[in-house]
Amino acid sequence: MELIVDNPNYTYTINITDIRNISNQSSVGKVPDPPLYLYIYVTLMCAFIFFVGVIGNILVVQAVIRIRSMRRRMNYFLVCLSVADLLVLLIALPSGLQEFYGKERWHIGDPMCKVVVFSENAAHHCSVLTLLAIGFERYHAICYPMGETCVARLSSESILIPMVWILSCVATLPFAIFYGTEVRTYMDGTLADFCTVKGISSEMHTAYIIFIFTVLFALPLVLLTIMYTAISLTIATST
Repeated sequence: MELIVDNPNYTYTINITDIRNISNQSSVGKVPDPPLYLYIYVTLMCAFIFFVGVIGNILVVQAVIRIRSMRRRMNYFLVCLSVADLLVLLIALPSGLQEFYGKERWHIGDPMCKVVVFSENAAHHCSVLTLLAIGFERYHAICYPMGETCVARLSSESILIPMVWILSCVATLPFAIFYGTEVRTYMDGTLADFCTVKGISSEMHTAYIIFIFTVLFALPLVLLTIMYTAISLTIATST
C-alpha cells in the first residue's frame, strides 16, 4: 500500500507495507542473556540447596528406619515431611533450573510438565497437612491426654499419614489435568514450548487457586494457631 503526499515544493511516496515490516522487525530481537554473575549465583545456590537438602532428608529417613529408638510417632511425621521435601528437591528444583537456563522455555516435554507441576504442588500440600496433623496430634495429647479412644486412633500416624498423602494428591490432581506444554511465540519471534495452564478458563483457574489457598493454607494456619494457643494455655495453667 502506497501513500502519496503532495507538497507545493515536492511530491513523495511512502510504502506503508515497508514501514509495517520495519516496525515488526524492530520489535523482534535477540533475547538478552542474564549477566554471568547471576548464572553463577543461581547455579551455586541451587546446587547447595539440592545437595544439603537431599543428604539431610535422606539421613532423617535412614535414622528413623534403622534406629529402633527413633521409631516414634512424631518421627514418622518428620519422615513424611522429608519425603515431601525430597520430591521438591529431586523433581521441581532441576526443572526450575532448566527453565532459568532456557529463559522460561520448556525443554523436557509435556509429560514432565504435568509430573513436575503435580509433584511440586502435592509436596507443598503434603507439608502443610503434615504440619496440621502434627499440631492435631500434639493438641490431643496435651489438652486431652485421657480423651476418647476413637480420637486417639484417628490421631495415630498409621491413619493420619496416608490421609495426608491421599488428600494432597486429590487436591492437586487438577494441576496434572490442566497443565501441559503449549507452543507460543517467544520474545525473539521464534516458536517455543511453555509449561502452562491450558484447557481451562482463567476464571476457573483463579477460582481453583483461591480454593487451594483457602483450604490448604489459610484454614490450616487458623487451625494451627488455635491448637497451639490452646496447648500453650493448657501448659501455662497446669504449672
